[in-house]
Amino acid sequence: MVNRLGPGRLTLLVGVLLATSACANEEAGQAAADKESVDAATRQAVPALAVALAAEPPGNLHSMFYECGGGYGVWTYQVGGQMLAPSGGRRKMSRAVGEALRDLGWTTAVRDDLSVAGDREGLTTLVQIPQLTVQTGARVVDVRWGGPSCVNYAGDDEPFIEDYEGEDFSDLASVGD
Repeated sequence: MVNRLGPGRLTLLVGVLLATSACANEEAGQAAADKESVDAATRQAVPALAVALAAEPPGNLHSMFYECGGGYGVWTYQVGGQMLAPSGGRRKMSRAVGEALRDLGWTTAVRDDLSVAGDREGLTTLVQIPQLTVQTGARVVDVRWGGPSCVNYAGDDEPFIEDYEGEDFSDLASVGD
């Protein structure tokens, strides 16, 4: 069999196949479904992390759709904020975070005792454990959850994303009270 596709045509064919496979994720209503998945994971993990870190539940969690670089209608959804944890060794805190997330079904990886990254069913989480704050002697722990990265949402999703003003998750500030 003779290959009649020259290098230019083969490159074009591969490009078309990649573009059409990327567009296969364009399913109306998927943005709302991805948002709900991330929100549910956040609501499940926050109480577990608060217990694991003996931390105050975050009073400043906020969600938003972020447009990926280039501005071509490709988006990712994230929830993030901070928790105030008492002073303690970062290694101990990293282990506690990892254990709490694994108990919830996350696959985790600790990065130099400074952060714990996790993934579960296409979702991601990142918990960063910084230096102690000078003013309080506590740690301000950054927490983030995200959905699938850089998705080309279509149809009804575009107005949903553009009209979405974020959510503050203030109800989680009283977890454990």
